[in-house]
Amino acid sequence: MSRTTVLLSVFALSLGAGASGASAQVPVSSRVAKLMAQQKGVLPPFCKSALTGSGKINDLITDFKAAVSQADEAKRTAGIGKAKDGFARAILKQDQAGNAAAWIYLGRAYLYQGDLAGADSAFSQTDKVAPDCKDETERARQAVWTPLVNDGVAFANANNPDSAAVLFHQANTIYRGSPSAFANLGVIYANRGQNDSAAGYFKQAADISAKDTTFRDELKFSTLNLGIVQARAKHYDEAVATLEAYRKLAPDDKQGGTALHAAYCGANQAEKAQPLEKQYGLPPCGVAGGDASSLVEKGVAAFNANKFDEAADLFGQAFAKAPYNHDALLNQANAYFRSKNGPKLVAAAEPLVALEPLNEIAIQLLEQGYRETKQVDKQLALVNRRRSLPAKLETKKIAISPTDITLSLTATGRAALDAKDKPIKAAPVSLTFELLGADGGVVATEDVTVPALADGATQDVTVSAKGNGINGWRYKIKG
Repeated sequence: MSRTTVLLSVFALSLGAGASGASAQVPVSSRVAKLMAQQKGVLPPFCKSALTGSGKINDLITDFKAAVSQADEAKRTAGIGKAKDGFARAILKQDQAGNAAAWIYLGRAYLYQGDLAGADSAFSQTDKVAPDCKDETERARQAVWTPLVNDGVAFANANNPDSAAVLFHQANTIYRGSPSAFANLGVIYANRGQNDSAAGYFKQAADISAKDTTFRDELKFSTLNLGIVQARAKHYDEAVATLEAYRKLAPDDKQGGTALHAAYCGANQAEKAQPLEKQYGLPPCGVAGGDASSLVEKGVAAFNANKFDEAADLFGQAFAKAPYNHDALLNQANAYFRSKNGPKLVAAAEPLVALEPLNEIAIQLLEQGYRETKQVDKQLALVNRRRSLPAKLETKKIAISPTDITLSLTATGRAALDAKDKPIKAAPVSLTFELLGADGGVVATEDVTVPALADGATQDVTVSAKGNGINGWRYKIKG
């Protein structure tokens, strides 16, 4: 079992209510209108079909070009609107529906107004009337799509997903030949816990990516995350199919293998899960507590969405199902810390410190809990205890089955101080690891000695033990 904490996002993209790319679009984009306003000239189309039009259309093109080059903003806006209405009227009422120039200039006029849906419709009609203009309309679409996506990514990186989502929806309105905006929307909705919506966007991103080999990385990303959110939504059979497809794209990817294992467990396909358990040291489905890993993922998503109480509850459920997963308890304490719930922070951190007395982060969280609940004596005693620790111990990986467990940990030396701030000489630390059964009783024990470590020096520690019914662990400092 790899460690999963709320300090990292569920997904690794730069960045997520309906499943279609057009469901939540803003019809007019002032951002696009401002971008287009920077262009003071209009180049003729490169496609042969739109180079010339009827006399009426040519007159409207002249008026449109004059409006675009107008320095006075009010006159410019009015002139572009008048030309756009003229193109639309010519198409609808003056028998110009087959005129590619009329359609392509209508699409351009819509862009200058920031009307992305109007531009999309006009360019689509251009492509039908004049297929040789497809490259022309694609360039026009991408010219506004690119800054919308870039600005959306900037908003997402600045932790402003609502503004990012608006821009990604707008980008998808005008251009749907790239998976980027769809994938980013998938991440935004996944982090909100809206798994069905996220799945819709990841599916569209994957479908687009599958059509072009230059999008291979995007295909892998979208397929993996589609499977993850399908499993979160308990659509396990769909998740299995998706993640099996991902394994063909990235057969050596551990994250994909771990996600597929969780989907197999959810779909009650324990036999298919077993090879992955051997490959990655994962707990069997029965030991894994059913959907415990899914609860952790949902907790991370809730935490990232600032839903700290919801996250804490989910992490608590995960720990109840998988008591070997101390990270779930650590994440619960962290969520209560963020929600400033002192009593519950204490209730989560105290048992964690009891399980891992050299876990410095857990001790610091408990100190904060005592501070918030005004338990000053306990807080000061814990501060002195932490300061005197000769080393901290961090768990990196757990491999567990009903009959054995292997813990991989890293010890790091600390500059220990006594109550009078005098340095404490580095010394070995003797630990007794206790492997626990379902009733909390000790099934097996293993003694380990962490050597004396200088400040910052590290030492790998491995604990292996066998016993029937192991599903939890703890260690105690001897002496």
